[in-house]
Amino acid sequence: KMVNAEEMDLDTAIMKMELSGHNFYIYTDDETETVSVVYRRSSGGYGLLEVSK
Repeated sequence: KMVNAEEMDLDTAIMKMELSGHNFYIYTDDETETVSVVYRRSSGGYGLLEVSK
């Protein structure tokens, strides 16, 4: 499946993840232009993965 990693900030990505009902959300950070994945931790809170090129 192809995913369009829209450009946005972390707070917007978290909001979109929560609205989608998924446990993760792939996006492009608008400041660093890095593809990133925000995810919900099983212990609570959020984690962040940044993809290096």
